[in-house]
Amino acid sequence: MTDWSKERFTMDKQLSESVSKTFVKLYNDGLVYRDTRLVNWCPALNTALSDIEVDHVSVTKKTKLSVPSYDKKYVRNARFY
Repeated sequence: MTDWSKERFTMDKQLSESVSKTFVKLYNDGLVYRDTRLVNWCPALNTALSDIEVDHVSVTKKTKLSVPSYDKKYVRNARFY
């Protein structure tokens, strides 16, 4: 059973210094890296999503797409193939 009373967000003031130090150590050890990949951002939830949570759509030209929580269709951060 999960003890939710100990739940914490990684950037809480109490944890952010520890999280930063850990990421620096992981980076220095070559276990994480910085790249120029697209981040899947959800404007409705105001958070990043993993690749398995995203419905990928291939387009060949600028296409206005519906985005949850927005009234207008728009093109933003789209990759064209």
